Amino acid sequence: MREVPLTPWPTSVMRRRALGGGELFEDAQVDPPCNVIRGMNSWYGQVAGVKTYLCAGKVMDSQNPAGILLVRVPTTDPDNPYQFDMYYPPPAAGRVAIVAMNGTQVTLQSTSGAQFVFDLATRQWVGQTLTPTAAPPPASPTLAPGAEATLTIASMKATLGVMVATADAVRARIALTQGPLMLTALARPTPRVYPTFPPPPTSGPEPPPPLGLLPDDECVAAYHQFAAKNCWIGVWNNEYVKVYAGLDTLTDGQGEIVVVTRTLTLRGYAVYYPTPARVGSVHTVSASGSRLTLVPDAEQPTPVVFIFDIATRQWVGP
Repeated sequence: MREVPLTPWPTSVMRRRALGGGELFEDAQVDPPCNVIRGMNSWYGQVAGVKTYLCAGKVMDSQNPAGILLVRVPTTDPDNPYQFDMYYPPPAAGRVAIVAMNGTQVTLQSTSGAQFVFDLATRQWVGQTLTPTAAPPPASPTLAPGAEATLTIASMKATLGVMVATADAVRARIALTQGPLMLTALARPTPRVYPTFPPPPTSGPEPPPPLGLLPDDECVAAYHQFAAKNCWIGVWNNEYVKVYAGLDTLTDGQGEIVVVTRTLTLRGYAVYYPTPARVGSVHTVSASGSRLTLVPDAEQPTPVVFIFDIATRQWVGP
């Protein structure tokens, strides 16, 4: 039997780079929380000691060109572990992308080239940089050999006319894009509040999910920095509970589960729980009552078993 080498199946590579104490993901993200907007890029890191997720792009409505910045931060409420806020630059900005992070301030740039600075500490827009197209310089007159260059009154008026036209163009653009906001270096603009847009109508109620331990190929988890191995679905306190088991892809060797709680109308949230010990990726092997039993994917020198209690949302001893 002759072995035939196979060409590996191409895999997608997420482009990301370090930026301002975190990581900038240079491609649009389709997983939460960026799936509620039409994203350009996103950023994840620490801002003043708080884990912060930023998504930049435009609103989901295809007919509305307004740019948007989505901010997600954790809360202390176990029923609502994350707070989501949306902020809108001036309407003429259009789609925006994150280009810089400096402390608590994030700089976004629109497709037209205008830049906007948003302060995450005060949750306000604090400045804008315009990039008007500069007028071409006046052409120098062609002088005959030996002639002296003489700056006449006429040429001075022509130069002054170009300067006035350029200044008028800049003032017109400021009036169009910024309105009454002040753009001086020391002035802080008054924040504008723009309306949020309702989600698009759904085609109908979703069917209830299957219950029990599901096959691996039915457990695709679109959660940031998490790789699912398998999952389990059950009903607890009149809510659907779906537990993904797998690996935290940002922390070396850290197993993790994602507990997704949904009401019977399928509205809910997700909470991450790392395993008590780092033994790599884990998977669920059984469920009894409110307790799930998980083991590492890789064989260990001594047997390792984790038990997670859905009722208390805690790891408990075997």
